Amino acid sequence: MFLLFSLATWVAHAESMCHYEYGVWNVYQRKTVIRIQVEKLRTQLTTEEIGPMGCTPCLEDQSMIQLSNGLSLQLCRNIAAPVQHALEQSLSQGAIIKSVQGYRASMSRGEIDSKGNRTLLSNHAFGTAIDINRANNGLYDQCFTMGPTCRLIQGGAWNPQNPLSLTPQSPIVKAFQEIGLKWGGEIQGKQKDMMHFSPTGY
Repeated sequence: MFLLFSLATWVAHAESMCHYEYGVWNVYQRKTVIRIQVEKLRTQLTTEEIGPMGCTPCLEDQSMIQLSNGLSLQLCRNIAAPVQHALEQSLSQGAIIKSVQGYRASMSRGEIDSKGNRTLLSNHAFGTAIDINRANNGLYDQCFTMGPTCRLIQGGAWNPQNPLSLTPQSPIVKAFQEIGLKWGGEIQGKQKDMMHFSPTGY
């Protein structure tokens, strides 16, 4: 009886805790310059640590999903099932997925501080963003419309003739749109993130 009580107490304690480690992106050095470990009670999470769809950067809130092609990724448990279904549906329709990444805790968006560091957690940090086939779907800036003026800053070159590159007609793009995720290839502004899907597209 005592053992069962102790186990229940430990489980309740574990569920009330939040653990994660994140990197801080520096725009001047174009790399992660700081890594910070977080351990706190869930009740101590700030508004900046509550992301889209009720997801947080806590490892306790992330789920690992395994795809039928052998690849796996971590995602917020609130969206893991629909994302897995969308990816499997895409594979069954002939989509080729060579790489996929979900949860990655980093502070890589928001305002820039005096040292050039970003100040807000990314959608990847909440487990609500997915990158597909990074080597063939780059992140571009100076790119209000996709064309020769766009400058590749991350990932590999995008080529709409390549089956690994995503387009509006791709099964992956359509499947994600059906579950409420937007494609970074269609976001407004000077960047186009051809590999990226999230609730906002950013």
